[in-house]
Amino acid sequence: MFAKRKTEQPVDYERQIERLKETIETLTERNRVLEATVSEYRAKEQAIADSLIQIAQQKRTLLEEEEKRMKTEQKSDRTLAKKCRALLNEVQQKYPAASDLEEFESFTAQLEESVGGVLEEVGFSPDEWLKPEKDLAQLCRNLGVMD
Repeated sequence: MFAKRKTEQPVDYERQIERLKETIETLTERNRVLEATVSEYRAKEQAIADSLIQIAQQKRTLLEEEEKRMKTEQKSDRTLAKKCRALLNEVQQKYPAASDLEEFESFTAQLEESVGGVLEEVGFSPDEWLKPEKDLAQLCRNLGVMD
């Protein structure tokens, strides 16, 4: 009727303390490893951020260079259109009956349209590069307006 008492085994405190010390050492070492890993990730994060900043700067530089190049090309195209119009007018005055000028007129009109409409005359003399000894058909072939 009396309940039996369990016999308690003696607690080995020294062994438990030793196991806890081992656990602490294991966790401490694991913490060092994780801190090193986090440090590596932070270094990589900084390298990526620096790369992104550099890429953004390069992009900005490339866009600025491209804008300058486009403006230069547009100016060059406008100048070409003006020169073509001046040449066409000069040739039409010198050779009013030339039927080959229709293709050059079409080319000039398309060029003017592509650069923003009809351009005003400029102080340009086609005689500077127009060689009257050349055949008109040859000039048009050289300009690519006639086969």
